[in-house]
Amino acid sequence: MVFLVPLFVLCLQPGEQATEPTEAAQAVKPPAAAQQPPTVVVLKPSITDAVLLNPGMGIYYMTGPTHKPDPEQWFMKICGVAYVRCHWSDLEPERGQYRFDEYFGPMFEYWVSKLGKRVAFRVMCESMHGNTKYVTPKWVFDEGVPGVKHRGLYAEEQIDPVFWDPKYLDLQCEFLRALGKWADGRPGLEFVDIGSIGEWGEMHFGEHLPGRWTHDEMVATGFTEFKLVQAYRRVIDTFAEAFPHTRVFLNVGGLNSINDYAAMRGLHFRQDGLGQHGASYNVESRLYPLYGFRGVQCNLELIVGYEDMKARGWDALQVIKKGLEAPLSYQNINFGRVIEKDTPQDVREAVEYCARHIGYRFALVEVRLPAEVHAWADLNGRLPLQQVWENRGVAPCYENLALEWGLFAPDGRVVATHAEFPEPPTTLWMPGKPVNRAALLAFSAGVQPGKYLLGVRLFLPERPEQRYYLPMEEGAPLPEGWYRVGEVDLLPGVAGPSQVSRWDFEGELLAVSTPKGMSATVAEEPVHGGTHALALRGSCENTWSYGIVAHLPLVPGARYRLSGWMLVRRLEGLRETPSLKVGINDAEDKWITNATTGAYRTDAMGQWQELSVEFDVPVSGAFGYICVERNSFSGKADIEMYVDDIELRMTAAP
Repeated sequence: MVFLVPLFVLCLQPGEQATEPTEAAQAVKPPAAAQQPPTVVVLKPSITDAVLLNPGMGIYYMTGPTHKPDPEQWFMKICGVAYVRCHWSDLEPERGQYRFDEYFGPMFEYWVSKLGKRVAFRVMCESMHGNTKYVTPKWVFDEGVPGVKHRGLYAEEQIDPVFWDPKYLDLQCEFLRALGKWADGRPGLEFVDIGSIGEWGEMHFGEHLPGRWTHDEMVATGFTEFKLVQAYRRVIDTFAEAFPHTRVFLNVGGLNSINDYAAMRGLHFRQDGLGQHGASYNVESRLYPLYGFRGVQCNLELIVGYEDMKARGWDALQVIKKGLEAPLSYQNINFGRVIEKDTPQDVREAVEYCARHIGYRFALVEVRLPAEVHAWADLNGRLPLQQVWENRGVAPCYENLALEWGLFAPDGRVVATHAEFPEPPTTLWMPGKPVNRAALLAFSAGVQPGKYLLGVRLFLPERPEQRYYLPMEEGAPLPEGWYRVGEVDLLPGVAGPSQVSRWDFEGELLAVSTPKGMSATVAEEPVHGGTHALALRGSCENTWSYGIVAHLPLVPGARYRLSGWMLVRRLEGLRETPSLKVGINDAEDKWITNATTGAYRTDAMGQWQELSVEFDVPVSGAFGYICVERNSFSGKADIEMYVDDIELRMTAAP
């Protein structure tokens, strides 16, 4: 197929001036029929309901450091993260004696090395569930940190530290720096929680629980809200510095001064209190919508296990759905051990529902491509791809991912690929809002006609080994990590479309548009070739162009080369020098983008200079304006210049 594009060869007789810009633009527009969109083929990939075990999201399971659930159990196939809580005293029984390898090593060996999953943890400094007197190590109190006696669930006596004591903060931050040195950036580490202050590391002290902190105890140990905020800020700073490559979660509460400070330091929010009517402190409506779209990931945990949930008359699925009303990236599925044995049907349904909706879920809804795409013998090919994506999850993606398209032979051989960082970036693919995109997949001349497979994948160039999953069909013959979009039929194209538009200003009179104050005439001297050139003289301001030479159709997805010759004798008032430009518009003749040559060089004023640029027409492009560009909208310019032998040549086509 040969693409026939009307050529508007515009030139003026000597001494003739162009009409006003709007009249000239209307005079050279192609007929309405040429503005109809091309025939397209619509591919609609099959979208699945598969659970996507993507990084930065998902359900996770509370376990122990040596617990190894059967990987064939139902929940292990949809759970990507193992989560554990431990005591400071478990990891540093004596000052400087760190047991990180002994405690966490078996977890990383089983979950990460063997199963290919991820690990997360919290180190607590107070826990009523601890079966020990010292959750914070005894040596900390021996160093002079004041302690308060409390009663635990499994220990008659527990000694808890005064969290706002400066000595306590010194020793805790020393420990955190050592922990960060061991853990930060470790393969398979998904996130860590702050557990340095409060009951279980949450933003409270168990005042509502028998045997725990009382108001009088807090007053007696010098508590003030200002001291508490200061203590949290110091711990937050230490975590941010010790874990620069790891997600850190703060268990948020009612003190917005602490919550906001954590967000500003790059930390994320979790709340361990999701019930039937929402989360504690109303974080799912008060904090998460506000911060969840500002780069703060959101994390929830059920407030009670399954048996307590039944006793309260709560419906498991409704509790999960309530949490998913927030932009939720993580959910702790701590229904209890019923997850592993004799799982009730309502628990399984709730967990599976959560796994299929949590986090981000990028679905490729459709791809539109021209009905006729050619494999040319002597011209590079182009496959324009207009896409519609949807984030069918409940949260943003917090990584700026790359997108790659591939054209594959039926045997899986790669014919061509095109990688890009999409605009808008994947961090802005918001839940429930369609994302309309366009891409050009280029392939070389000489590709054989026939049927090919179109594939797509998401990836992070900085971590090429990391898989990112889409709810689409994958598998052979496409390589691992690629998803099948549909079939593309490349038609034979023996000779490429020979489209060349030239403006040599030697022929019959047509219009060149100029702004107020400028004149366009055909001059017999100086010329680059032939006997005439276009002369532009005068002064103008508040305009982008000295003149519009032509308005003509462009082939969407094609590649062109614009070239021409320019001579400037005088330019006053502007520092910027002129160039040639193609202003690219859509089918409704609305501006999309520009392709601009290099500017005229001032070191060779008064000489003919060749200017050129190669460019791809966007998939939505339809028309082009060939202009002599000022390169500055504001400012008054007084100029005498000449343009000759402008050429627009197609170099690749669909």
